[in-house]
Formats: sequence, structure tokens, C-alpha cells
Amino acid sequence: MFSFRVEYYCTSSNGSLVRDFIDSLTKIQKAKIMRILRNISEYGLSSIIPHVKKVTGTPLWEIRVLGKDNIRVIYAIAYGNFENHLNESLKDPNFQKAWLETEAEYLLAREMIEQRRKKKLSQRALAKKVKISQAAISRIEAMNGNPSLSLLKRIAAALDCRLTIKFAP
Repeated sequence: MFSFRVEYYCTSSNGSLVRDFIDSLTKIQKAKIMRILRNISEYGLSSIIPHVKKVTGTPLWEIRVLGKDNIRVIYAIAYGNFENHLNESLKDPNFQKAWLETEAEYLLAREMIEQRRKKKLSQRALAKKVKISQAAISRIEAMNGNPSLSLLKRIAAALDCRLTIKFAP
């Protein structure tokens, strides 16, 4: 399932500041970060552009979750395992609830990114076809948008796809 490996930096005493930071967030914020990390693990860093930015004058990069949360995660070559962290976090009923609450946004973002990449379209090119801003596409793909059914139909048409929606138990 995972194509790219996301690992956390660990100190010499095996502590993980990244993991500790993510665990200190609210359950919804943590779920949002974990969803972005899952997108990275499935599709690579290009899947979350423009939510990735080089930190000027350093070898570091940052993942930016902008909007009402404004969370920034600085990264470089890291050590510590995201998949293990996710599996352990899912044992917490409160986190599991937050994880499930973000599932629809995640699935929409993942499918949209996948279809856009299959068509070799940038966010800007897709936005132009749909006649909306690139920022609107970016918000949906970052799980921060709340697109209308009408907009989703237009996006599906621009991607030459069918839009399907289902309810599941």
C-alpha cells in the first residue's frame, strides 16, 4: 500500500520530537497531519505541493497545514516510523474517532490527487479547466475545503471521471 517511506527523527536516546509534537495536537489536528503523512507515503511529496516549502538558507523543508489550524512540520532526512505510530495511535479510541471523522475528506483528496496525476494535470491546470482558483483545488486536496456537490461534479467532468458517492455502515 505504501510506496514512500515516512520516518520520524529520533534522538540518540530513541525519543522522537516529531512524534511527541504530533501526539500533543488535538485529535482532529493529529488526524489531519497523519492524513498528510499518509498521502506522502502513498504518493510522495509532490502530492502535497503547494503545502511543502523549502526553509530558506537551510537543508530543511516544511509541511504547512494552513487554515484555522496553521500547523508547520519541519522535515529533512528523518528516523522513526510513521506506520508504527499510526497503528499505535489508532488504538486510542479518541484518535480513532477523529481519524474516522476525517475519512471522507481524506478519500476525496486522495482520489482527486490520483485522478489529477493520472491525467498529468497540475492543480493550476485543473483549476483552469474547472474555472476556479488553484487555491480552491489546493484546499480540497489538503482536506481543508468543503466543496459543494456541484463543484465536485465539475471537477469530475474536468478529470473525465464519474463522481460516485456512497454511504457505508
